[in-house]
Amino acid sequence: MSAGAADYTVSCNMLLQPVVNQIEFHPYLQQPKLQDFLHQHSIVTEAYSPLAPLVHKPGGPVDAVIQQLADKYSRTTGGCLCMGQGCGITVGRRQSQDPV
Repeated sequence: MSAGAADYTVSCNMLLQPVVNQIEFHPYLQQPKLQDFLHQHSIVTEAYSPLAPLVHKPGGPVDAVIQQLADKYSRTTGGCLCMGQGCGITVGRRQSQDPV
């Protein structure tokens, strides 16, 4: 049996260890202690809100670096952020509110 979790922290005490943990994760919120814990227990990190620096906090210190990488590799800034997170899975947000 496998389980996933959202916002599973080092202090959580669960009967079943999750195989994946969805946490907010981006250049402004990297949570290194939690990342180390998850890695040590073979729990995959699923990044929630990986585009936060571009969408919610534009003009921050990471913008110029991400733009340089996007230009260098012919990618979008959002693509660079998602690919460069260093975690197993990223979760984006749909532009449209139409049903899938």
